[in-house]
Amino acid sequence: MTKIHLLFTGPIRPNINCVKYVLNNYIDQLKNLNNYEIITYLSTWKTDIASEEELKLLFDHVTIQDEPINEYIYNVITERTIQQRQQGDLESWTGGIYKMFKGISNLLEYIDEYNLIQNDEIALRIRLDMIIELNQNIWELIFNNLLTNHNEYYVNFVRGCANYSDWFGITSYNNLKKIWYFNNLNILNNYIKNSYCSEKIIENRCIHSNIKSINIKTLSYSNPNNYIVRKYISDTQHKKHYYE
Repeated sequence: MTKIHLLFTGPIRPNINCVKYVLNNYIDQLKNLNNYEIITYLSTWKTDIASEEELKLLFDHVTIQDEPINEYIYNVITERTIQQRQQGDLESWTGGIYKMFKGISNLLEYIDEYNLIQNDEIALRIRLDMIIELNQNIWELIFNNLLTNHNEYYVNFVRGCANYSDWFGITSYNNLKKIWYFNNLNILNNYIKNSYCSEKIIENRCIHSNIKSINIKTLSYSNPNNYIVRKYISDTQHKKHYYE
């Protein structure tokens, strides 16, 4: 049975019930696929959790770390993206960029420490409050392609996010590390300096690692339902924030 690893990272927002909703949405989409075992992972911050034990019941593997403080971030992140330099009023984005990469780097280190995922297995990076809905044939197509060609990164291009996206991506675990893992602040600062925005950092990492970015829209020939969940009250009462 082929393993599919779902790596969720980010703060618990807007609340833990929304996390359940997002997680269950992906489980429901994937549960009827043949011959796949779905394994779930979470990386988040201690300051955001309502119940650590509740999260450990939801996900198969959980790592919870202290959230980096702004004083530390502004000390170690000395560069700003091209967009920040051009607009001059986006200083607050610096913390978000660092935390995004630090959160997933924490998870990748945890996974490697316990040897939870093999390099050629399929892994998805998923923002914790983000949903993309694909039909079963598209999921199967992507997974089957990656089983024969590990050097692809499937991402939903979003016009409102510089024609790329850092919300979500599917590739082999080895490539996921090449794209998302930063263990050197000088390297991260260099990518920040030479990229238009955080989305373009991901695209540039793919380019520099010779990983082909594939727009999921070209597979479905229509826009997948892709949104951020906001103001969550219940599964039937929540705001869907679209960027297109």
